[in-house]
Amino acid sequence: MSVFSQTQNLVAFMNNHGYTTVDLRVNKEKGTKFVAFDGNKLTARVGKDLDAITADTSISYFEPEDGGEASWMIHRTGESQAVVVSTFSLESDLAKF
Repeated sequence: MSVFSQTQNLVAFMNNHGYTTVDLRVNKEKGTKFVAFDGNKLTARVGKDLDAITADTSISYFEPEDGGEASWMIHRTGESQAVVVSTFSLESDLAKF
């Protein structure tokens, strides 16, 4: 199963890492999209349904299930199909004891 971690808003990610620009690019030979921060200081994958970068865009560290190279990926916020099925809270659950 592919793993998404360290998910955060793209604006916060850029501020935290000191980036000022991000370009959405297309590899003309392969037809694949990717992004480049501040020229080419960092490149990242692009989620399949992302056609434009907005302030609502998120970024996650992506580890593919096929064992391919892990890297950052930008994607639409809320694109994940994951749902919370159970939660344990130290504040509420341990207070019962």
